[in-house]
Amino acid sequence: MRIPVLGLVIVFTALSASAGAQDADNRLTLDLYLEYESVSGPRLSPDGQRVIYSRQWVDKVNDKRESSLWIMDVDGSRNRFLVEGSGARWSPSGDRIAFVADGEPEGSQIFVRWMDAEGATTQITRVERDPGSLSWSPDGELIAFTMTVQEANTWPIDIPNAPEGATWTKAPRVIERLDYRQDR
Repeated sequence: MRIPVLGLVIVFTALSASAGAQDADNRLTLDLYLEYESVSGPRLSPDGQRVIYSRQWVDKVNDKRESSLWIMDVDGSRNRFLVEGSGARWSPSGDRIAFVADGEPEGSQIFVRWMDAEGATTQITRVERDPGSLSWSPDGELIAFTMTVQEANTWPIDIPNAPEGATWTKAPRVIERLDYRQDR
């Protein structure tokens, strides 16, 4: 019984040594890292027919990470570039996507793209900080998102009340604190 066990130990040791030698050739180097491309954030369309996903890579010339959105059918066919950006979210009806991309003013902004043949795209925010965590309302009319907001300054003037019957835009709901409490 000792001889077969000893033989197996010797064989596994030899195999491990040869695998270690092969690993030295496959180590991640800086050059390999700069060629690395990753895929993330797959989102299935509401009708279950298409998938949008993000592809990220390192832009070696400008020393920054880039991202683009790609779309394909669920069977893997018709894989194609859609638009520069990331964080895509399908509208509930599946006729539009919301995503984050570079816009004006300089920086990340939220865009909406129609998914028909023409694919009209519109920038819908002009914020100073990067928006994230996009989420459509169930009726597809609103998009909620998170963003870091600087502490607001107190207005030096009073804003008048809206005239009776006026339909002024409601002030945004700003959440200034998030308290966490662990369940006990």
